[in-house]
Amino acid sequence: LIQWYLCGTDLETKAGAASSDFQELLNVKLPANVKVLIQTGGAEQWHNNVVPSNAVERYLYDSSGLQRIATLPDADMGNVDTLADFVRYGKENFTADHKVFVFWDHGVGSAVGVCYDERTGNFLSLNDLHNAFTSVYEANTDNPPFELIGFDACLMATYDTVNALDGITRYVTASEEVEPGIGWNYTGWVGGLVEN
Repeated sequence: LIQWYLCGTDLETKAGAASSDFQELLNVKLPANVKVLIQTGGAEQWHNNVVPSNAVERYLYDSSGLQRIATLPDADMGNVDTLADFVRYGKENFTADHKVFVFWDHGVGSAVGVCYDERTGNFLSLNDLHNAFTSVYEANTDNPPFELIGFDACLMATYDTVNALDGITRYVTASEEVEPGIGWNYTGWVGGLVEN
């Protein structure tokens, strides 16, 4: 299971970057044993005809295609409770041998955090990340609940980020530098996961 916290922010409003990565994901045909659970929000305007800007939505992309599975009241994607609710939803509704969680948005490293909701001006701090995950899962360094937590965001490869996720994930993927607004190549990395 891949959980994708897709906070569109001005990267989506101004350039459609989140929609582009969403489409890259849809270019990958998934086998029955790989599912992607997506939560969208945090942007004033989306550049596709699927995602609305006035609600938080959840989608499931699996071997049968893309389906909207929930439309929730609008919520602040930069709020710890919004993140915790999505983490909890994944745990309660999907079982998986291996779990991956990906944050998509602006990142400002240890000092500020990740996932800027352009409508509220709020970020998720590193404490918010820790608190959201540990409100759902017990931290366990020998057997963490997630195989990988990735940050498709700038400047998140810090000791503090990894420390905040200690016992929650086996691996962290993040950038020490500023990364391009277009983000990761979702066709490439999800396609690689599908192959193995």
